Amino acid sequence: VKVPKAAYKYSPPQEIVMFGKGKKAERFIYVNQNLLPKEKQKLSELENEIRKGSLEGIPEGWSREELLRYCYGTNWKTPKILKNLKESLEWRKSFLGRDYKALLPRVLPILTEGSIYIHGRDHYFRPILVLNIAKCNFKKHSIEEYTMGICFLLEYMIENMLLPGKVENW
Repeated sequence: VKVPKAAYKYSPPQEIVMFGKGKKAERFIYVNQNLLPKEKQKLSELENEIRKGSLEGIPEGWSREELLRYCYGTNWKTPKILKNLKESLEWRKSFLGRDYKALLPRVLPILTEGSIYIHGRDHYFRPILVLNIAKCNFKKHSIEEYTMGICFLLEYMIENMLLPGKVENW
């Protein structure tokens, strides 16, 4: 589960850092990277809007790179970025609370049935999350409970299995 020692020496290839060019470019590695002029500009605009009070409740410790992920996910439109950020933060607060680990008692039965699990890493050291729909028992557990199980594992992977600047996704 821990990050392998070899991952600390690993340098992700350019196509893992950023895929595509121009308007179709998509970044996958954010930390310790040289940002494009467009990325720097959009981050500055977004940070100015946040300072103006357009958005409250950003978790302590969130970095510019975390905000940049929302820029990519919303096609660089500041009003949409702010809207998605607000909705995401509200959802996280209501669904995950202060600490995702509090979900463990509720998701443990799902995690032990073998329908959702972590299955090692790929050759770029990215963790692999498996969802085996055939093993899901929707008579016993709700879709919301399965969603909680997935969210729990994703948060676990972020906290324990990613390596900023090298392994930042699954």
